[in-house]
Formats: sequence, C-alpha cells, structure tokens
Amino acid sequence: MPPSALTHDDVRRLARAFPEVHEGAHMGHADLRVRDKIFASLPDDPAVVSMKIAPVNLDVLVRSDPETFRDVWEGVGSRSGSPRSRATRCVTCSRTRGA
Repeated sequence: MPPSALTHDDVRRLARAFPEVHEGAHMGHADLRVRDKIFASLPDDPAVVSMKIAPVNLDVLVRSDPETFRDVWEGVGSRSGSPRSRATRCVTCSRTRGA
C-alpha cells in the first residue's frame, strides 16, 4: 500500500523541523533553503515537489517507484553543454496532493 500523499504545506512543515530551513522563491516558485541554498522546490502543480538528492538515493527511489519518482536532470547538460555533476541530482515526487 503506497504512503498517503502530502500537501505542499505538509512538506513545508516537515522541512522547517530541521535547523536553519527557511522558505524562499525563485523563478516564480516557492522553495525551501538552508543557508540560502535551495534543496526543494514547490512548483505551481500541488501534486509535485522537486528535491535535490544524492545520486545513489535518487537511483533507489526511481527504481523502487518510477511512477512517483523521476530524475528530472537525466540527460540534461549545463549551459556550457557539459553534463551536470552527479554529486547532486534532482528528483520530482508526484505523490503529493493539493492543499
């Protein structure tokens, strides 16, 4: 049985339980930050949260539930055309629900 869905407000509440987390915004979307570094974005779609994640964890999530988790940087290069660093990747989780 899949876990119950979270709202963006749930995600905010859980994230703020950690030290130094605060909300910001970029490109017209809310985000969550630590020391002004973004670790999660809350796009307009209330069913989606995008998070930075270590590649090994991303691979496990995507393999375990590809309908919920998606590697949004897969195959995407930087502005210079070189591949993005594998040190940090971005995963989209689509098992949230509207507020």
